[in-house]
Amino acid sequence: MIQTNSGIVASLSQLRHHLILPTVLIMLRLTRWLGSYHCLMDSHHPIYLTWNLNQHYT
Repeated sequence: MIQTNSGIVASLSQLRHHLILPTVLIMLRLTRWLGSYHCLMDSHHPIYLTWNLNQHYT
């Protein structure tokens, strides 16, 4: 019983490792797609907000 339990846990952790990377890639692709879709030049976008502040103070 203990043997099968540890085997299940091992396969689950392995599965999680296999699922994490594609999920992250999909999320990155989605954020990139959404970013280009919404046009990142939106001044309320945090990246452009900090970039504008940097441009302003340098």
